[in-house]
Amino acid sequence: MRDLETAKEEVSRLKLDVDSVLGEKVALEKEVVKTGFNMKEKLRLLESFKKEIEVANEEHFLVELGKIDASMECKEIERLREGEEVLDFLVEKNKKIKKMLEEADRSKGIELELFETTSDVEMLQTQLNLFKKMERRVHTTGKSMSRSSRSFERGKCTLTVLKEVTEETEAKKEALASLNTELFKLMMVMDELRKQILRKNDVKIQKLNAKMIMAKSKLEIALSAKERVTSLADSLAGSLEKLKKNKEAAKQEECLLIAQKTVTEMETQKTKLEIDEKERELNSNLDELEKAKQAEALVLEKLESLIEDKMERFEYEYLSRHASLAEETAEKKVAAAEAWVEALRASTKAVLMKTGTLMRESGMMRVEEERQVLKRLAEDETHMFKGIPEAEAESYLSPKLVRKSTPVQRGKSRRCSSAGTPTFFVIKKKKVPKLVKIFSLKR
Repeated sequence: MRDLETAKEEVSRLKLDVDSVLGEKVALEKEVVKTGFNMKEKLRLLESFKKEIEVANEEHFLVELGKIDASMECKEIERLREGEEVLDFLVEKNKKIKKMLEEADRSKGIELELFETTSDVEMLQTQLNLFKKMERRVHTTGKSMSRSSRSFERGKCTLTVLKEVTEETEAKKEALASLNTELFKLMMVMDELRKQILRKNDVKIQKLNAKMIMAKSKLEIALSAKERVTSLADSLAGSLEKLKKNKEAAKQEECLLIAQKTVTEMETQKTKLEIDEKERELNSNLDELEKAKQAEALVLEKLESLIEDKMERFEYEYLSRHASLAEETAEKKVAAAEAWVEALRASTKAVLMKTGTLMRESGMMRVEEERQVLKRLAEDETHMFKGIPEAEAESYLSPKLVRKSTPVQRGKSRRCSSAGTPTFFVIKKKKVPKLVKIFSLKR
């Protein structure tokens, strides 16, 4: 009876375990719903990230177009400004060159006039020398006085002419000196103009270099911004890929959870069916126990009637010997029943542990293998339990009456193939009182 109570407790524990498994299933369903909600939120974030990336790409494209247009406009404006400045500078330069050429032509004309005047002066000097020689000759010869007077008049005329020529030559020399000074001044002005032009060119070059440096810095800033945008786009693309992978993994996990849910439902149904079958078996065993108790009561009544009929000594010894053998067989049967109950407990615990591992495991193949193993174990237990015929069980439970002509045969006890697979269900019966004590009391 204690074993039956323990078996009932095990059945109640199994029911509680089934309820806990159902609670875990509900929790898993809630987790599946939460994962679906999280996946929807992640998808919304993905869509928002995609929109932000598209907007950033459009803005970056527009900024680059604006930069290109601005750089083109700046280049055109700089070219126009430089062209206008160069044209003005060239016009001024051409004017100054024309003035310089005119002054050079004038100086050449003056030089020619000076050359002509110098040649005339030389001719006059030669003539003066000749006149002086003529005067000397006049002084030596007094005859030709009239001629000398005439020549003297001519000499005076020539002297006046020479004075005029010398004055003109001196004026021309002064004009040449003034022209030389003016030419020197013009050369100085030209040098200053060249220096100014070089300074202006240096300033322009410096400005252009500064503009180039500014443009390079702007280009570097634009390139750095472009690199940042590209890095952001790459990071966002990586995050998108990660989210897609997480989405696929979540879908796979959801499918696995659904499959596990179905498997657990099937397993819970099977465990419920097994529990119902075991309850039926327990009820049948209880009925058999009651029948065995009734049979024991009948046997005791028959034994008492036989004792009252004063059996012979030979029958007494024979019955006492076979009663001890029956006690041994009953003890063996009780031990086998206890071992079977322990094996049943171990099998139920193993079933519960396997159901828990099946709920935690994610692989479908392992779940199917465990289910097949559980099926085989349950089928083996049911086949081994159902393999015992009812006649043998009754023969084990109800001992036969002893007669004088035929000796009492004891029931053969089957050994279990293994502790986990019992072949029969034995119920512990009450011990038969020893016949020696009964006979001693009656004597």
